[in-house]
Amino acid sequence: MGARTRIVALLLGGLLLALADVAWAQDTVRVPIPREQLPPDTFVNRGARDTVPADSILPAPNLPEFVRPASRGWWNATYEWSGAELQRYSGVSLLELLERVPGLVVTRAGAYGRPAGVAAFGRGGGRLRVFRDGYELDALSAADFDLQQIPLAGLAGVRVERRLTETRIDLTSFRQRDRRPFSEIEAGTGDPQTRFLRGLYAQTIGGATTFLGAFDVADTEGFRRVDAYAVNSLMARVGRLLTPRTGLELELRQTGVDRFGVPFPEVAVRREVLARGRAQPSPAVTVEGWAGRASRTPGTGDSLGVDLQSAQVGARAGFQQALWRLEGSARARFGEGGYTGPGVELSARADLRPFSALAATGSVRSSTIRGVTGVELDGSARLALFGGLSVFGSLAVGERPVPYLADAVERREGIRLRTDRLRVQVDTALGATRVPGFPVITSQSSAARAGAEWELRGASAGAALVTRVAANWVPFGPAFDVRGTTRRADPVTGIEGYASIPLPLLRVTFLRSARLDAWYSWWRETGSASFFPAEPPFLPRDQGRASLEFHEVFREGNFEPTFRVEVVRRGESFGPAGRVNAPYTLLNAFLQLRILDVRIFGIAQNLTAEREAADIAGLGLPPVPYFYYGVRWFFRN
Repeated sequence: MGARTRIVALLLGGLLLALADVAWAQDTVRVPIPREQLPPDTFVNRGARDTVPADSILPAPNLPEFVRPASRGWWNATYEWSGAELQRYSGVSLLELLERVPGLVVTRAGAYGRPAGVAAFGRGGGRLRVFRDGYELDALSAADFDLQQIPLAGLAGVRVERRLTETRIDLTSFRQRDRRPFSEIEAGTGDPQTRFLRGLYAQTIGGATTFLGAFDVADTEGFRRVDAYAVNSLMARVGRLLTPRTGLELELRQTGVDRFGVPFPEVAVRREVLARGRAQPSPAVTVEGWAGRASRTPGTGDSLGVDLQSAQVGARAGFQQALWRLEGSARARFGEGGYTGPGVELSARADLRPFSALAATGSVRSSTIRGVTGVELDGSARLALFGGLSVFGSLAVGERPVPYLADAVERREGIRLRTDRLRVQVDTALGATRVPGFPVITSQSSAARAGAEWELRGASAGAALVTRVAANWVPFGPAFDVRGTTRRADPVTGIEGYASIPLPLLRVTFLRSARLDAWYSWWRETGSASFFPAEPPFLPRDQGRASLEFHEVFREGNFEPTFRVEVVRRGESFGPAGRVNAPYTLLNAFLQLRILDVRIFGIAQNLTAEREAADIAGLGLPPVPYFYYGVRWFFRN
C-alpha cells in the first residue's frame, strides 16, 4: 500500500468514526447514573483549573531587597527604567538606552563595536561609575567602563543619576518572582553584518536555593566590513536563603572582547567572581557585605597588553522610613588594576521628604587611590509652590583622585658579550622599555544648577541654568582618547530644558496613548578666551533629542505595540586632537509588537542617510540607513 493510499485510508477511517459517534449520540438513550456510584476522583473541581502546582507560585527565595532611593525626576537629573519598561526596549547594547538621558553626551568613535565615551557637562574620564546590585564594576583598562561590554541578558532595572560630580549607573539583576522555572531568549540581526543572541534561565532548587544562568553574544563585521568586533558574556549565580531575611550569593562572570584591526585593537578576557551576603534585621534596615575579584587577561594584538587585576571588599547599610532614607558604604581595593588602583572609599547619602512640597538629597564621598585623597559633596533640593510649579537647585564641590594612562620608561641592566681580537669581553648594558604606567592626579570640580519645573495633568516642562568650573580632566581611556597628559577645562555655562506632553491633550483618538518628549541643552564657554567649541573636548555647543512614542495594550493584554520615532541633534565640538567635529542631525525609529509572550522588534537608524555624522572628526558613523530586527520570547514552566 502506497503512502498516498495510507493517508486516504486514515482520513476515511477518521471520518467514519466521527459519523459513528454522532449516530450513537443521536440514537442512544442516556440513563443518568446516581451520584453515589461515581468514583470520587471523577468529580471535576471547578475551582482548580490552573495546572500549575500550588507550591510553585510561592515567592522565590531571593535575597531581601536593598532599600532604594525614591526621589527621581528632572529636578535632580535621575532617570529609571523598571523591568516592565526594559521589556519595551530592545537594542544591541546598553549604550543606546543611555543616549536617551537628557544632557548625557555619548561620544562614539564610529559604529557599534568601536569604543565610546560617556560624560556630562564636558567632563573627562573617571567620572562615570557603574554598579551592579551595589558592587562597583571596575573598568581596569580604561578610565570609564565600556557600556557596550555590559550584557543585557539578566538585566531587570537601570537607574541613572547625572550628578554634578559624576554620572552613576545602577544596574539591577534579574530575580525570579515565584518558584516557577523561567527562561528568556532574544535573537536579532541587522546592518552592518551585526548579530546578537541572548538567553537566560532561572530555576528554584528546593525551597531556599535559586540558580540563574545567562549568556549574551554579539558580533559585527563593521561598516564596509573593516571593523570586526565580537563580545560574548557568560554568567552563573547561585543564591541561598539561610533565614527568611538573610541570604548568600555566589556569582561568576566572564566576558571576552575581540576588536580587530587598526586603529582600536582590543583582545582580552575579563573574569569576575563575587560573593555577597545580605540581611534585613527589620523591615526598615538592610545590611550587605561583599568580596569580589576582577581580572583582565590580554590576548595577542591587544593595545594595552598587560595583565590587570583588582580585588574589592565592601559593605553598605541602608535605613528607610516614610520621610527619610540613609545609606552608607565603605569599600577597599587591592592589587594593581590599572585605572583601578588600590585604595579606600567611604560614602554616605541622605534622602529627605519632610512634607509633600519639599524633597532633598545629599551625599559626601571620600576616596583614596595610590595615596592621593579627595573629598566631594553634592546636594539637590526641590520646593513645590502652586499650580504644579516648583523650583529646585543643586550644588557640588570637591576633588577626587583619578588615574590615567601614561607610558613610563623601565630601565633594565643586562649583559652584553662582544669579541675583541679573538677574546670575549663581558660588558654591562642598560636597556629601556616603554611600559604602561597609571599615575594619579587630583581632579577638581565645582558646579551649580538651578531652575524651575511645571507639572499638570500628565504634562511637564522645565528649564535650568548650569555652571561648571573644573581643572585637570583626564582622557576617557578608550583607544580613541587614551594616552596623554591631563587637559585644561575652561569654565562653561549652559541652559537646558525639557518638555513631556501626552498627546491625548490634543484630543486625537488614535494618539490617546502617545507622548511627545523633547530635551535640549546649549553651552557657552566663560573663560578668558571665551570661544566655542570649548575645552575639554567632546562637549557639543548644543545637543537635543525629540521623540514621539506610542504604547498601548489591546486584546485583554495579549497585544502590545510600542512605536518610537526620534530626531537627534548634536552640535559642533572639539576632538581630542583639536579638530572640530561638525554638527549633524539623525532620524531614528523603533517598533516592537508583543503578542502573548513573544516580542518582535525592529530598529532603524540614520533614516535620512546623514553622511557627515561623526562624534570625532575622521571617525564617522555609517553614512547610510542601517537596521536591526529580531524576536524575544520567554517561558514559564
